[in-house]
Amino acid sequence: MKRVIVDTNIYGRIIREGDTDFVISRIGKSGVIVYGCDDVRKEMRKMSKGKLEYVKGRAKKLRPLILGLYALLIKSHEISVTQGIRELAEAYFVSYRTAGGSAAKDKIMTDLVIVAAAAKKGLDVVYSDDNDTMLSKEAKTAYSIVNSIRGEKTPNFRSYGGFKNDIS
Repeated sequence: MKRVIVDTNIYGRIIREGDTDFVISRIGKSGVIVYGCDDVRKEMRKMSKGKLEYVKGRAKKLRPLILGLYALLIKSHEISVTQGIRELAEAYFVSYRTAGGSAAKDKIMTDLVIVAAAAKKGLDVVYSDDNDTMLSKEAKTAYSIVNSIRGEKTPNFRSYGGFKNDIS
């Protein structure tokens, strides 16, 4: 069994690319257990209720689609963000800045919390296509340094293509 967490941008991509049925049908057979995180769900709930996304040529409201997909994939595997997870994310941010990262704290903190949750829970993979913040060179350096000091396992990072491969 591979235990994973999926970044918000991957949920959006599943919907945009019309892969919802494929993902839902394959996830249970794949041996991949998808975990959610309070902060991912909160980020999804902040989306505009009226934002439209074109799925298979038809305009649909994104927020209910993405929240529904989230619920289907994580089932009951939601990680509550603890003080320990927040402290680890804060340490990542300090190290990220030291490594030359320039994203504002409010722009990157959800990404850092997702990685901290994965590290604290010993998850195998974080799926994300966010190369600007979560997967930047500076962020990866921060995860590596902080996790080695604190004795946490840094999860592997894979893209949407890797996610589709892993559940096929």
